[in-house]
Amino acid sequence: MRVKVVRTPGEMRDSIGHKVIVRKDWKGTVEHELTGEEIAAAGFHPKQKERFLSIKFDKWEQPIVLPATLVVPVERKKRRGI
Repeated sequence: MRVKVVRTPGEMRDSIGHKVIVRKDWKGTVEHELTGEEIAAAGFHPKQKERFLSIKFDKWEQPIVLPATLVVPVERKKRRGI
């Protein structure tokens, strides 16, 4: 699923520990939704029913974990036949 960041989360860490400033309007592909143990390992302490996604952004090589509340799904534009 393709997603776009709607609120800048500030400084995050990617899957190998680099600090990254994720920007509003970055687009990427969701790799998977994190489970309980994965969420804790990523350094988050979720509220009840909060979802976290591992996303590989077009502007960054490594996956970054973000709360699902900061992204929205985007559809790919279909090409029009002439």
